Amino acid sequence: MAIDPVCGMNVDPSNPATSTEYQGKTYYFCNPSCKTEFEQAPENYLNSSQNQSESESCPIPENEPRDENDVPSDSGSHSDSGKSAKTTLSLSGMSCASCAQNIEKALNKQTGVFEASVNFPAAQAKVVYDPESLSTADLISAVSEVGYQAEVLDSSDDNAPNEEGESREDRETANALHKMIVAWSITIPMMAVMIAHMFFEAPIPAYHFLMTVLALAVLTAAGKETFVSAVKSIKAGAANMDALIALGTAAAFITGPLAGMRLEIDNYSGVAAMILAFHLAGRYIESRARGRAGRAIRELMELGAKTARVIRDNQEIEVPVHEVQKGDLIAVRPGEKIPADGEVVEGRSLVDESMVTGESIPVERQAGDEVVGATVSQDGALKIRATRVGRDSFLSQVVELVREAQATRVPVQAFADRVTSYFVPTVIGLSVLTFLVWVLLPEHPRVITAWAGDFLPWVNPELGR
Repeated sequence: MAIDPVCGMNVDPSNPATSTEYQGKTYYFCNPSCKTEFEQAPENYLNSSQNQSESESCPIPENEPRDENDVPSDSGSHSDSGKSAKTTLSLSGMSCASCAQNIEKALNKQTGVFEASVNFPAAQAKVVYDPESLSTADLISAVSEVGYQAEVLDSSDDNAPNEEGESREDRETANALHKMIVAWSITIPMMAVMIAHMFFEAPIPAYHFLMTVLALAVLTAAGKETFVSAVKSIKAGAANMDALIALGTAAAFITGPLAGMRLEIDNYSGVAAMILAFHLAGRYIESRARGRAGRAIRELMELGAKTARVIRDNQEIEVPVHEVQKGDLIAVRPGEKIPADGEVVEGRSLVDESMVTGESIPVERQAGDEVVGATVSQDGALKIRATRVGRDSFLSQVVELVREAQATRVPVQAFADRVTSYFVPTVIGLSVLTFLVWVLLPEHPRVITAWAGDFLPWVNPELGR
């Protein structure tokens, strides 16, 4: 692969959008605008990067792979085949950065995986692996074994809307909002009853039964997925944030039935509903933020044309743009978007290339000129020979660059992820330690409960006697 010296995008030397020669070398470009910029001041771009010539290979920075089949030799598990492939997995079931860490570790443990990186906000995993040692099905299975779901992400339909026009992120956000509303619609009345009972000692008929039933409704109707995720993560030996939520809510909820059995214990089942409601509110906010990141990708993809008029057997046939093949002759009418990168073979038109260059003044394109897909032919009809379609198109490469930028973790984020990976086991360890102290040395924590009992009505100073 060659590299466009202006924008740095990968360009196939056998099928570039355009090219030029300078000082005896051939340089390839992803679109005509980059070529124009280069020809105005070539030395400005050659000082920082060099393109691939017809006789020499492109010098790529030492810290980057040469292409998809040339990855660093010191990352991940190795194989002897010398081949590699790259894939992106769409992940679901993650609730925190610890989940991302668990998936990343599971993938990197697989024999034949060179490198695996999981981005929690984007809910994606980028994997470089040996296709002769394992398949994408093996990668999906490795994710499933640690309690999460994965599927191969096809860039052609990533974040694609369904028949109702909703993307995957939109559906996840709507689901998170629904669960949050259900949880709070029950929890808020429970909180009112708890305050009346604890602070004002109001007589509440069947208080223990009422609180237990309402808390159970919240935990089952809104928190089912949280408990399922917690159980899966514990079975896989990699407890996540859901495990903490499940532990806290279960411990609080069990006091309701015990108090209803007239045991000497305070009823904290309402606290279980509150914990879960706050947790689901956080999940909704997180889902909204993730949806905004995915929306940027969708808005880029929506810039392209949806259909194309392909000339076959001297007839114009309207086909979906993903069915356009390299070499097809495409008819573009005035005011229409150009469906694919290509070369004008007939016609003349002013083309709005602001999507590519940011320049609002249209550029005249005629026979022999290169055009970029998703630009708009304004005042003339064109016939274009498609040269780059699908993932090779300029728009698809821009989308891929944005996706890679979103998936890149800065050093401080990597540090935060490492800290988070210790958070869950640390909290569980402290909980176990607290329990053991109360059981074995109850006199020591009783001093704290006596002090807190003066201003926290739910703390029983006689606890442990």
